[in-house]
Amino acid sequence: MLKALAVLVAVALVSCAPGPAPPPPAWSELTTPSPGARVLGFTRSGEEILLTGSLPGSDGRAPAAWLGTPDTGWRPLPLHTAGGYGGQAELIEPSAADGRLLALGRAFGGAHGSARLTLWSGDAAGLTDHPQPFELLGGPRAMAVNGTATTPAASVLSGQWDHPATGPGAALWTSPDGQAWSRLDDEPALLSSPGAQTRALGVAAAGSRFTAVGDVRADRRFSPLVWTSENGRNWQRTELPRPAGATDVTATRVACADTACVVAGLSRSDTQRMACWRSAPGGSWSLAEGPGLDPAQLPEITGLAFAGEHVLTTGRIGGQARLWTGCGTEMALPEAAPQAVAFPLGNRILLSTGEKLWLSGEAAG
Repeated sequence: MLKALAVLVAVALVSCAPGPAPPPPAWSELTTPSPGARVLGFTRSGEEILLTGSLPGSDGRAPAAWLGTPDTGWRPLPLHTAGGYGGQAELIEPSAADGRLLALGRAFGGAHGSARLTLWSGDAAGLTDHPQPFELLGGPRAMAVNGTATTPAASVLSGQWDHPATGPGAALWTSPDGQAWSRLDDEPALLSSPGAQTRALGVAAAGSRFTAVGDVRADRRFSPLVWTSENGRNWQRTELPRPAGATDVTATRVACADTACVVAGLSRSDTQRMACWRSAPGGSWSLAEGPGLDPAQLPEITGLAFAGEHVLTTGRIGGQARLWTGCGTEMALPEAAPQAVAFPLGNRILLSTGEKLWLSGEAAG
């Protein structure tokens, strides 16, 4: 199952605080879960990890998902689709809770090559593509869908929508079962107001509680926002702390565990830095800043994972994937790649660079 790749020593993951660069990790390349597999998402489901992505298909790519662990191997999940864009989708942004599984399917098509989204839900017995009305996620008012979250009682999608009454702004979709979905078009905490346009850029859940993040653009600057909900339908909005002197601050990704939620984003002033927040009891949030990033390289945050005290952030700088622990401590990847997703497994890291799967060695010391 393992193909050895000698790099150097193992790595200890760290919590949400910057620190000195760790030694390069020892990565081992894992056998892919299926021939030709492309792994684009990870999430924990009980004692196993759900992998989502795609396989080679007759129309390019075909959806695929697997359950398992690096130690026991991966078993493919049966997938059920009515065809169309569902049969061409790659599964991304997985989430899970209490045996419930959810993933977003993404294919590209139509006259403009736009993203065509499908919604997949199920359990360890398989995932099913549940067709939705076209203008639930698409159509002339569509803007973006960028995240999923699941609790035992509900599921939520995050993104943006051109709302009929208030125009472009944050949007959330909710479902009690992962099958029938509705968009929250009248939730005041989400909507833009004159001179203040909102965006929802990510969502996560732990227990029964949902947390979404994004920003609002007002007075010619971006400010980071967090929304919370106990049921996925009614939301409360709070502005996150801003780094001193920052002009634009965006909260891009959120991940939650039973103990807390962590958020990653970017702050911009004369320089650009990673910004990190962590929730505390009572609804407050603490702020940390990472090292400077070159704005000319167009840095972006693409993923965030949190387990125990271990925080992993993935992103892109200059079109190449990057991996950070804590708040901006960069780790060397086993190969150059345009994208990566990562998940902490105790003191090890499960990593995908698209068509290759990797596992870091045990933590040193």
